[in-house]
Amino acid sequence: MICPKCNRVTRYRDMPTLECPECGYLYVLNPKEEAVSDRRVRKIADKLSEGEHYFTSEQLIAACLLKRERSTSAYKALSVLVLAAAIAIVPWLVTQGVLDPAGGWVGGIILLGCGIFAWFKKPKLDSLACSVRRYLGAKGHPYHLNSKVVERILDVLDRKDLKEWHADKALIVDDADFAVYLYLNNFHRDQNCYILSEDKRPSGVFKSFQQRVSAGEDIPTFIIHDAGLSEGQMLSRMRKDGEWQFLSEIRDLGIHAKDLPNTKHGTWIHRNSGTVYAHNKSTTFIDKMIAQDCIFVIDSVPVKKLSPAIAWCMASGLTLMSSEMFAAMSTNQSVAGGDGGYGGGSYGGFDDFG
Repeated sequence: MICPKCNRVTRYRDMPTLECPECGYLYVLNPKEEAVSDRRVRKIADKLSEGEHYFTSEQLIAACLLKRERSTSAYKALSVLVLAAAIAIVPWLVTQGVLDPAGGWVGGIILLGCGIFAWFKKPKLDSLACSVRRYLGAKGHPYHLNSKVVERILDVLDRKDLKEWHADKALIVDDADFAVYLYLNNFHRDQNCYILSEDKRPSGVFKSFQQRVSAGEDIPTFIIHDAGLSEGQMLSRMRKDGEWQFLSEIRDLGIHAKDLPNTKHGTWIHRNSGTVYAHNKSTTFIDKMIAQDCIFVIDSVPVKKLSPAIAWCMASGLTLMSSEMFAAMSTNQSVAGGDGGYGGGSYGGFDDFG
C-alpha cells in the first residue's frame, strides 16, 4: 500500500490498523475489500479539479469508475493472451519436444484456469460510490462541492444585491447543488446567465429573474436535467407549479433516454442503493437502467467538457447528448461564447461573489 501523504510503501499485512508507520496517516478505505484506495481517490480528485475546478461527488465517482473499468479491460486483454498460451502455444511446445509432456499439460491447465479467472473477474462496483463518499466525508478535498459549501454560496447569493446584474438568459437545473456547482465554476459569468434550481434556489436570483420577466423583459429560459424515470418530467412539474407560471416559454435541453445511444461514455447511479454502472449505448441496457430506477447523471461529465456542452445547447437549442449536438460541436466552434448566439462575454454588471 502506498501512503497518499508521505508516499511510503508498506505491505498490507504490516498495517493491521491501516495506519501508515511513517507519518501516521489513517487510511479510510481498505483496498483488499473495496474497489478503490485512498491514494487513488485522492489522485483522481486532484486531476479532476486541476487546482481550480470544483467537482461534485458524482463526478469523482464517475472518474473512479472509468479508471476501474480500464483496469477491468486490462484484465480481459491479459486473459486473452493467457488463454491463447494455454490453448495453442503450450501444446505446440510439447509436440516440438521443448516441454516435458506431463509438465506441459499441467502448465497448460494452470494457464487455462488463470485465463478463465481473469476473463470473468468483475470489479467491486457495488461499493464504489459508498467508498468514494466515505473517503470524502473523512478526508475531504478543497474543491469538493459538499453540503456546507452549497449552503454558504446559496446564502451569499440570497443576500447579494442583483439589481445591476442584467443576465440575458436563464438556466434552470434539477437541484440546488448543481446550480452552485455551475456558479462556482463561473458558468454564470462566462454565459451571463441566471442559474436556478427547480425548487427556486437561490431565492434571491429567482426573485430578480421573476421580477424582470413579469415586467415584460424577454429572457430566454432553458432547463437541463439528468435522464431517469422522474428526471424527464421536470418540465411537466414546472408547468404545474404556480410559482413558475410567469414563464411563457421554456426550452427543455435535458438528457433524454432516446438520445443516450449517441454516446458510449457516462455513468448511471441507482437512485436508492448508490450502485454505479458504466454506460452502455445499447437500447436494451438503457431500458434496463431506467426500469431499475437508475439515473444517468449529467454531472458525471468533467466541468471542462460539461460547461461547453451546456453552452452549446443553450446557443443552438439542441438537447444534451443528441446526435445533432455532437454533430454541431464537431463542426462549428463559434456558437457558444464570444460573439455568437446566446454565448456570454459580458458580465452584465455582476461581479464575482468569492
